[in-house]
Amino acid sequence: LDRLVRALAEAERPAIVAGPAPLAQRGARADVATLTRATGAVLFADATSQLRFTGGALPGRVFAFDAALRSATGRAALAPDLVLQLGAPPVGKGWELLAAERSAPTRYLVAPAGWPDPMSDARGLVRADVGRTAAAVVERLRGGAPGGPRPSALAFRARWEAVDAAAARAAVEIATEGFGEPAVVRAVVDALDAGDLLMIGNSLPVRHLDTWASHRVRDVGVLSQRGASGIDGLIAGGAGAAAASGARTVALLGDVSFLHGAGGLALTRALTAPFVVVVLNNGGGRIFEQLPVAGRAGDAIGHFTTPHETDLQHAARLHGAHFARVASESALRSALGEALGRTACTVLEARVPDDGARGAGARLFAALHDAMAQLAGDGA
Repeated sequence: LDRLVRALAEAERPAIVAGPAPLAQRGARADVATLTRATGAVLFADATSQLRFTGGALPGRVFAFDAALRSATGRAALAPDLVLQLGAPPVGKGWELLAAERSAPTRYLVAPAGWPDPMSDARGLVRADVGRTAAAVVERLRGGAPGGPRPSALAFRARWEAVDAAAARAAVEIATEGFGEPAVVRAVVDALDAGDLLMIGNSLPVRHLDTWASHRVRDVGVLSQRGASGIDGLIAGGAGAAAASGARTVALLGDVSFLHGAGGLALTRALTAPFVVVVLNNGGGRIFEQLPVAGRAGDAIGHFTTPHETDLQHAARLHGAHFARVASESALRSALGEALGRTACTVLEARVPDDGARGAGARLFAALHDAMAQLAGDGA
């Protein structure tokens, strides 16, 4: 702890990074907020960290860190010099690229269990509860030199906040261009109220949640199952969470995950709380079109994306679930409102363009590149 406190006190550009975490990490929110105030650190809160959808502001929290760090420009202009990682590393590619660079920031870990350091280069690990550790760090910081956060740390945070605001504006503009992944994600997040649960699918959906979700911060618990076979069992996991909690629950999944886990709909017959499965149907596993394999596979890319012509409504009706297919944002928002008021399972299929995610992402990255270039030109 003393080494970590010294590193935070001396950092010019500190960042706190939080990856996937169980619902229990909601109990650490107040202590993490106190830590960001004391250090001036920017907070990179993964959508599955329990520190993004919190019901209130968290000092220094930014949402577009993954998108910004995917570009060499962003990593050069916005890289922290010290990182305090809370639990597992974030899901997104941007963090992975930053951590892999030769000039990667000094990094410390805090985790209640395990060894969440796939890069094997952390300076130290505090194996303890995240909230208690954050409180202990703040106590030691306040016992040292007074004066609050370094001006350089606050300036670094301000640069990130400017980029984050630019990303938010671009995301709104892109989401209104047509019915695609950005519009679906925003509609789902906007439909959730405090106390609701969101089960997020792997592959593209979890990354879409990080990239496109609006900055609304109602207190929503985010469930994720990031196993070796991440497309399996998501419907069953969401149904189990709804049964155990009694909370309104929405599962946002890709079509391949839905097909693999459709048997889990059998568990929804006994639910006494609304349970909604929103299927982002883009005709297969489209994340592979955004990976290096796409440049080598050529016409064989279909062996990776596994396109299909399955009629999803038959799976829903087999298990007694309500079903609706939507083709516009307004229709999805209306269907979500009805489904969340119904004590039963509803499957909503949102059919979006097969290649829409790649194009939308490219437009967002271009907008962020321009914003970061503008900051550099202004000398910020």
